[in-house]
Amino acid sequence: MALRHKKFAASFLLFISLIGIGWFFFYEYSIKTLENSLNQIEVNLKQKGYKLSYSKVGISGSPFLLKVEIQNPYFQDPAGFIEWKGSAIEIQAKPWKINSLEFSLIGEHGVSLSRISELPSRILHINGAKGLLTVSSQFIPTDLDLTVEKITSVMDSKPQPISLRKMSIKFNNFQDLSHLTVYFSTEFRNLEAILELQPLDHPLELNFVASFSGYKPKIFPKSLAEWRDGGGVIDIPELKISWLPLIIEAEGTLTLDKELYPLGSFSSKIVAYEDVIEDMVKLGWIKKKNANAVLKSQLDNF
Repeated sequence: MALRHKKFAASFLLFISLIGIGWFFFYEYSIKTLENSLNQIEVNLKQKGYKLSYSKVGISGSPFLLKVEIQNPYFQDPAGFIEWKGSAIEIQAKPWKINSLEFSLIGEHGVSLSRISELPSRILHINGAKGLLTVSSQFIPTDLDLTVEKITSVMDSKPQPISLRKMSIKFNNFQDLSHLTVYFSTEFRNLEAILELQPLDHPLELNFVASFSGYKPKIFPKSLAEWRDGGGVIDIPELKISWLPLIIEAEGTLTLDKELYPLGSFSSKIVAYEDVIEDMVKLGWIKKKNANAVLKSQLDNF
């Protein structure tokens, strides 16, 4: 009996040892797989003209959930429209689902839009951002699902009163401007301060779906003019602006003219515009006798 117990104990210890060794090798394999995935994503983006850099990368976790922390990340798109700098990014991935990378932004993050057209220098400060990045089998980014709790802005070193809350944006096929689809929604807070209105009970809400099409070259455009000249068109099957009681719904097509100004055609439906006209008259923005003419003009232009 004693010998049987000893054999059982020895077998059990051997089994535990094998599990431990297997766990260790699986963990090392998982880390190597994730490192290769991130390196390949970086290589693919740089080949497309993106600029990326960071100061340090640390990997921790277990074989069933790996964590990567990237310190001081920097990113710029090929056209130079968007420049992003941040404190850190935390990425989580499961070894058996390595093509789906969950991430969250830690600390301060700023996006500079100073290179867009003739707009003044603007920096967007991002808080509470997290999302899911999906990559192909070649580790090329394909889809992005991002949510942000709050975005504030600074224009020419002056903080702006308006902020964006509960922003959600999804990109499907965002590496291909001939099949890119964008889903976007957000709330504008404190817009009343700009319009010199009393605080309202409901924020302005914006929702839209946009599909990019027409752009033929396989190379990512380096400018808006290059995208336009390549046949770029944006189809907007759904656009909704809600600032209760006002609701505007529209759909149409958008492109750019020779001066890079938006050029498009839309059909729209407006609900409760009578209440808005009355408020505009009370605020002195328009005269009562001109209200209907102003409304008709705005609808025709839209």
